[in-house]
Amino acid sequence: MGIFSPGERGGWSETYRQARSRVYTLLLGGLLVAIVASLGMSALDSLSGGSLHAQETTNAPRVVDGAVDKARDDATRKGSEAAGGDRGAAVADQAAARAKERSEKGADHAATADANHGAAGHGDAKGEHGEAHGDDHGGGGGHADPVAPILIVLFVILLAAKLGGDLFERLNQPSVLGELVFGVLLGNVLFFVPSLPGHELFTLMREGTAPFQTVDQLAMGVPLKEAVEGHFSAASHARMMAIFQGSHGPETVSVARIIDSLSRIGVIILLFMVGLESNFRDMMKVGVTSLLVALVGVAAPFALGYGVSAFFFADKSSYVHMFIGATLCATSVGITARVFKDLKKLHTTEAKIILGAAVIDDVLGLIILAVVAALITSAAAGGSAGPAALAMEVGIISFKAFAFLAGSLFLGLKFTPAITALVSKMRIEGMKLAYALMFAFLMSYLANVIGLAPIVGAFAAGLILDDVHFKNFPAGGHGHGDGDGHGHTMSVEELVAPIAALLVPIFFIQMGVQVKLETFTDLNILGVAAGLTIAAIIGKQVCSLVVREEGLSKISVGVGMVPRGEVGLIFASIGKELPPINGVKIIDDATFSAVVIMVIVTTLVTPPLLKFFMARHYDGSNTAAAS
Repeated sequence: MGIFSPGERGGWSETYRQARSRVYTLLLGGLLVAIVASLGMSALDSLSGGSLHAQETTNAPRVVDGAVDKARDDATRKGSEAAGGDRGAAVADQAAARAKERSEKGADHAATADANHGAAGHGDAKGEHGEAHGDDHGGGGGHADPVAPILIVLFVILLAAKLGGDLFERLNQPSVLGELVFGVLLGNVLFFVPSLPGHELFTLMREGTAPFQTVDQLAMGVPLKEAVEGHFSAASHARMMAIFQGSHGPETVSVARIIDSLSRIGVIILLFMVGLESNFRDMMKVGVTSLLVALVGVAAPFALGYGVSAFFFADKSSYVHMFIGATLCATSVGITARVFKDLKKLHTTEAKIILGAAVIDDVLGLIILAVVAALITSAAAGGSAGPAALAMEVGIISFKAFAFLAGSLFLGLKFTPAITALVSKMRIEGMKLAYALMFAFLMSYLANVIGLAPIVGAFAAGLILDDVHFKNFPAGGHGHGDGDGHGHTMSVEELVAPIAALLVPIFFIQMGVQVKLETFTDLNILGVAAGLTIAAIIGKQVCSLVVREEGLSKISVGVGMVPRGEVGLIFASIGKELPPINGVKIIDDATFSAVVIMVIVTTLVTPPLLKFFMARHYDGSNTAAAS
């Protein structure tokens, strides 16, 4: 017998559940307090006239001078050891002078390299037994592995993602929201508390691709100050100068670039998974209602988003308004599907209409993204903006996007079975997974080659690769490594899932890191966030007006189309990287933060609202039938 009676065990279990609920509530409250504290710190910093930035500006020259002095001292010591002191010191003086001149332009790493090069004395100052570089490459200790900084950053990112995801799952919310919110927390806490480890790296990660563009310009000989001023806001200049001039500046930028690359691969995997979860043949069977819901669900949010942008950003070009409208188009099919699964309502007509329309939504949204992004790129490059030329350009880009999707689907569905059958004859370990990933990467590359976003190709690859094509692959455990060890062949989705679990959270954490809470000290941005959220919700509610079937919960159809989730974030991240038009960025930091708030709110409100309306409709119908 157990220690507790059944009644006692039940009471203990209930008490435990209540206590656990309180703990998670306290954790969530602490998270919100931390976010509010971050906002308060940013507000205090702005109210104090940017004293933090002023202090960094004062310290920046010291970083330069200190680095040059250190380079000169090292060079003198090495040169003295190598050539008796006098000649080595003279060579070091010359190198340090050159380093000083370069460092004034911001090239501190070049200064250090010059000083070390001078210490070597071009071979003359080495002496007969000189070993000027001995203590750099040997000495008493070994080198740190260059991958070590990346490993600890991945540890921190994945830990934050999994803790956030678990917390939100326990609160009956999508895990992606936890990853996103913890990314916001991680990025802003490390930004506002410079004494914490990782401050420099996450400060760079907040800026998207701007640090990498700065490094590219430095490689072309552009002075650091000019490069920084061209890619960062005025409030960030001092911080960026200090980071780039710091002793770990190049290494920090390299780590940030690698994390950014992993994040981009994560997006490719994510859209590939979305495509795998969508069945093209089922999409063609959903009928006219799903098609109408999808068309209205794209047109209405686009128009409303354009209007909100034009209202708040009247001084910006129509390209900005178009792109903001495009970010509201797509629906996150995964979040809605999960709610229906939890409710055991996947078999209902509402679920079939919503899921079918959401897939068509994604296709149309990606096409709109491709068209708008290409128009912006052309305009930034000085393309013609006349009505006739613009209409022609829209037609060409639209044709290109439709042709790629339709062509890839037609050719893929026609030839993929034969190619897959040929690949199945290979007996190398893990061939099924490798083949699927190679196909996704190739399609993503081809989409990029013709001027479309790589995610369009990844999504198309997922639509094409149906599991029926892999029927010739032997059961798992027979040379392919694609089974569970019990004779069951794992699907492509199951094989790719562990890779997605590793890479996709990096994307969501990075998107959260790039949300700058200090931008919300501007009430206008709060208005933009509220306006976009309202437009996103109302725009999808219009979908319910075109549902023709009787006896359905039409409002549930509209609610099910509301969540933007990962697709909205991907659109916004692409907008941040588009070239500016007349010096104005398409998606700046403030607008990006507003879009992320819209994504969070639309994703948060959907599960409870959908559960409420579906329960009310079906419970009410059952009650009426019973009476």
